[in-house]
Amino acid sequence: MFFEKFDAVIAFLRKLHCNNYGIWKDTYGITLIRIGENVLNKHLRKLNKQKYAVVISPTIIQKINISSNLSMSCNCIRDLNSILSIGGALEHNFAKELIFTHHKDKEVHYVAVPVPLSNDSFCTNRSSHCLGRIEIPTRETLYPSEILIDISLLKNVNQRLNLMGLGEAIGFYYSLMDYCIVRKMLPPKKIMTIIERQVSKLALHSKRLNKRNWLKKLSMVLLLKCLVMRINRDNQIGAGGDHLLAYAFEHSQKIYNKYSVKKFTHGEYVFIGSILMASLFPEWQFGFFSLKNLLNFGRTAGLLKNQVISLLVKQPKMALVKLSLQLRPRRPTVLSLLSSKQIENARIKLNEYLKL
Repeated sequence: MFFEKFDAVIAFLRKLHCNNYGIWKDTYGITLIRIGENVLNKHLRKLNKQKYAVVISPTIIQKINISSNLSMSCNCIRDLNSILSIGGALEHNFAKELIFTHHKDKEVHYVAVPVPLSNDSFCTNRSSHCLGRIEIPTRETLYPSEILIDISLLKNVNQRLNLMGLGEAIGFYYSLMDYCIVRKMLPPKKIMTIIERQVSKLALHSKRLNKRNWLKKLSMVLLLKCLVMRINRDNQIGAGGDHLLAYAFEHSQKIYNKYSVKKFTHGEYVFIGSILMASLFPEWQFGFFSLKNLLNFGRTAGLLKNQVISLLVKQPKMALVKLSLQLRPRRPTVLSLLSSKQIENARIKLNEYLKL
C-alpha cells in the first residue's frame, strides 16, 4: 500500500527543502529537482551547444522578462537532446505530447519550469492530445527528467496567479478523502494532518510570509501531491471529486455561458470544486478544511469574486453532480453515493454562506 511509502516522500521533501536539490528515483525513472534563484539561467548555460528546444508562450516571456534568445536551437525535432517547458499547463502539456509522440525510442532530457505555480502539471506524467476538451481524460505519458523551481522568475509573476496553485493544493485534501472513502479505506490521519498544516500556513499567511519562503512552501505542497500520485501509480488519488466538480463547472460554463463571463484557470476551478465538496461533505471538516474557512480564504485572497459567487449561486447543484459523473463515468467517487437530500442541503448551506 502506498501509505507505507509515504514516509519516504516526506523524508525526500525535507532534504529537498534543506538542500534545494534532490533526486527522486522509482520504477518510472529519475527526476532531479532544483529550487532557488536563477536556476533556469544556470541550467541554460550548462546546455551550451546542445540541441534543445524551449516551449514557452509569448505571454510568459513578457511576464517574466526572459531574454528573447530562448528559442529552438535545432530545426529538426528528432535530433533534439533536451526539451524545456516554461509556463503552465499548456506549455508542459505540449512538451510531454511532443516527446511522447516523436521521441518514444530516444531518450530526451525533459525539463519542466513552472511559471507561475498555478497548478501541478509541471510534476505529473499526465497530458492530453486534446487539451481543452474536458470530456476527454488525460493520459499517462512521461514524468520530467528535471524540475526547476526558479524563485526569481516566480517572484516576478502576479501573486494572484501563484495563489491559484493553492487551489490545487486545497483540492488534494478532498481528492484523498474521496479516494479512500469510496474504496472503503480509512483516510490516513498522518497524511491528512501534514496536508492541513501546510495548506493552512500557506492560506492564512499568504501576505505575511516572505514571498520567497511562501513560493518555496507552495512548491513543496504541489510536489507532495505529485509524489503521492506517483508512488500510488494512480493519478485519481490527486484528482477526485473536487476535480470532477471542477470539470463539470467548467463544462457547464462553456455550454450555458458561451464564455461570456471570464474563463478561470485550472487552479481556480479546482478551488471551486473544493468549495462544492466542502458543502456536500460537511463531515469531512478538519482544521482549515471547512466550508466557512474556504469561503473566507477565497474572499480574502481574491479568488472568490462576485462573478464566481454569482455562478456558484445560480448553478443547479444536482445537475452539476450528475454532469461530473457523466464526464468521468469510470472514475470511482463518493459523488455517486450522494442522495438528492444531501445535495439539496449542500445547496442551501452554500447559498447561506455566499450571501453573508
